[in-house]
Amino acid sequence: MSLEFVIAPAPVERLDLSDVACTSLMTLACRARESASDSPILDDPGAVRVLQRLAPALERSSNPLFQSVAAGEIDRAAQIYVSLRARRFDRYARDFMRRHPDGVIVNLGCGFDTRCFRLGIGG
Repeated sequence: MSLEFVIAPAPVERLDLSDVACTSLMTLACRARESASDSPILDDPGAVRVLQRLAPALERSSNPLFQSVAAGEIDRAAQIYVSLRARRFDRYARDFMRRHPDGVIVNLGCGFDTRCFRLGIGG
């Protein structure tokens, strides 16, 4: 399964997320912004593509959080922290799969996570 298959072919028109799901949006936005930076800590083109698909709905929303994400107003310290944490967990997953080639990684409650695509182990 490719990332393009997972993502709708057209931009998302409306986004209705619970408060808990909004935390997933924030981590997605942090990874996407970091990926687009000049010297990224983490390369996550999947996060960039997902955020681009969500952008129209975020921009039109009356939710202040959605509007700030659409405007790229992400706290730099949070962006760095989330990216470092994702990179560390990527290393754990890569190491596990190296040691257990037939192993399975279950990523529960991770919302808009794109690790399986970053590592090429999903799908």
